[in-house]
Amino acid sequence: MMTLVAGGCVSKKNNDSSKTADSSKVAFQQSAGQIDSVGGICWNVPQGWRPGPEYPMRVFTCLINPAEGNTDSAECGVFSFEGGQGGTVGANIDRWINQMSQPDGRKSADLAKIGKTQINGLQVTTVDVAGTYSGMANSMGQMKENKTGYYLKGAIIEGPQGLIFFKLIGPTKTVLAAGNSFGAMLKSSRMAAN
Repeated sequence: MMTLVAGGCVSKKNNDSSKTADSSKVAFQQSAGQIDSVGGICWNVPQGWRPGPEYPMRVFTCLINPAEGNTDSAECGVFSFEGGQGGTVGANIDRWINQMSQPDGRKSADLAKIGKTQINGLQVTTVDVAGTYSGMANSMGQMKENKTGYYLKGAIIEGPQGLIFFKLIGPTKTVLAAGNSFGAMLKSSRMAAN
């Protein structure tokens, strides 16, 4: 059973439209499961997801414990680029899909599931794709080894101040086990109070 930890959120006024996630980390209060406003929206973090390491260009990272039979944790990275930075929704979905390759040589774009929905008045585009993941980089920006048997669940929310990117990646079994939590987190997304 998945539980979301409820939390309020308050908009942080910012007159600098060129601000990116790299210049301003948001507070993730594990005990409250609360995310301060990012790009004019906020959401609830699923219970049991824990804060992960900081990376350049990320607002924050959550780690999800491995499912039974997996050894690697999954991670959910959140990115925000205000003022129209970070590329289009379509370009980012394509980039994520292209980070996955198929062992049988098929194109990941042919297997990816892309969806569009509206949540609490916000436009959301989602993507699901499995395969060998090659989009991992370490803190020095160097690519790590490819990871076979991985699954990517992504979502891009069109917030009032720009796009907010949610990327859940990890072993297939772990990501699929976290799928309901990821979906509930997205459904909790809402405009931040002023």
